[in-house]
Amino acid sequence: MICIPVTAKGRAAVEQFRAAQKLADIVELRLDIIEQSGGQIEVADFLREKEKPVIVTNRRSSEGGVF
Repeated sequence: MICIPVTAKGRAAVEQFRAAQKLADIVELRLDIIEQSGGQIEVADFLREKEKPVIVTNRRSSEGGVF
């Protein structure tokens, strides 16, 4: 099983999400990264377009994230 994390910031995350779905079995939305752009990104925006299973994470810095 291949999982691709979406780590682009802002609106670029939507494009990365679309591309990841073409290759992955499951896509990870890294909220700790994609929401750092200053612009609000709604999880619902991604889920409306989902074609594959999605896992949503918000990683703490101790887990390698930026939350």
